[in-house]
Amino acid sequence: TALPFSRSLALQLMASCGLELEIGDVKGVFLSSGPLERPEGKLYCSFPPGGIPGAGKEGLFELQSNLYGFSSAPPRWQQTADKECRAAGFAPSMYDPCLYFMYDPQGLCGVLITHVDDFLFGGKGAKYKKGVRYLRGRFSFRSWRVGAGELTGSYVSQNRETGVISLQQRKYADSMK
Repeated sequence: TALPFSRSLALQLMASCGLELEIGDVKGVFLSSGPLERPEGKLYCSFPPGGIPGAGKEGLFELQSNLYGFSSAPPRWQQTADKECRAAGFAPSMYDPCLYFMYDPQGLCGVLITHVDDFLFGGKGAKYKKGVRYLRGRFSFRSWRVGAGELTGSYVSQNRETGVISLQQRKYADSMK
């Protein structure tokens, strides 16, 4: 999970450096984090009530992927996300392992921050676009928004003309009891 100041820093850098805001939400995040590795050995489960389409109604199956609820799933996902962000050309911040930067010969060309299954991107140029293409090919994104969208309970939007980024939590605040 990103440190609180990291989101503000990322948004400020995007606005100040003229980087276009993008938001991606990874689908099945823990399923994307590689095979299930357990020192205790293999893990088997019975079929859920009603069975599994195409596989029958009764029997056992081996779990081979990390799943929500496993204590190993969040750190395994963070390792996978870090490995793939680095492979895409992003370098992690020395202050926050969920904040990444990308540079080209002209300077900063990309900023990325992760929060579990949410990715907040900002960037410009060929190297940045290639890195984003790599990550979009590596992970299945449930949604992808450019310029505005929801991110961890907040609504983030960027004015296309000025580059100014706004952050609000009206929907979240209105839901408070």
